[in-house]
Amino acid sequence: MPAGDGNMAMSQHNTQSNALGDNWIGKVASAALGGPEASGTVLILTWDDCGCFYDSAPPPLAPDGRQMGPRVPFVVAGAYVKPGFTDSTPTSSTGSILAFIEWVFALPALGTNDAPAYNLSGMLSFTQAPVTLPRLAWRACLPGSTGPPSPPRETERSRPAQPASTSRRVG
Repeated sequence: MPAGDGNMAMSQHNTQSNALGDNWIGKVASAALGGPEASGTVLILTWDDCGCFYDSAPPPLAPDGRQMGPRVPFVVAGAYVKPGFTDSTPTSSTGSILAFIEWVFALPALGTNDAPAYNLSGMLSFTQAPVTLPRLAWRACLPGSTGPPSPPRETERSRPAQPASTSRRVG
């Protein structure tokens, strides 16, 4: 989430509540994947850092020769995402997301790093019936946490959510 947007309590950074962040992500995911355009929506969720955990895989070089950063979590959700699928294809944070958008809309690559990037298409199956999305559970927050004062209304809680497929990210 952008800096200064007033949602730092839900950022999942150190000293912040992971439960608040999970609830915020769930609210956004439920709105996107439970709305009228859900069958044509793919939600790509990523983080801006690795959570300060050690990663034994050294970051590779990007196609433009610059050093990529550490791997970060990457989740793809939608009605045509393969349920329970883990994709181990190396990806890059912005390169693969741009490559996905370029693939979906038949656009040319914007630059050197997205042109050869994996476009995430291996996570999708358009021959399967649209996945029935499960419910997201609202997580209780620890006393003293700041953030939303109450769980979502019943209509928000009853909207479906997507089982996560994951991709191991290399940068």
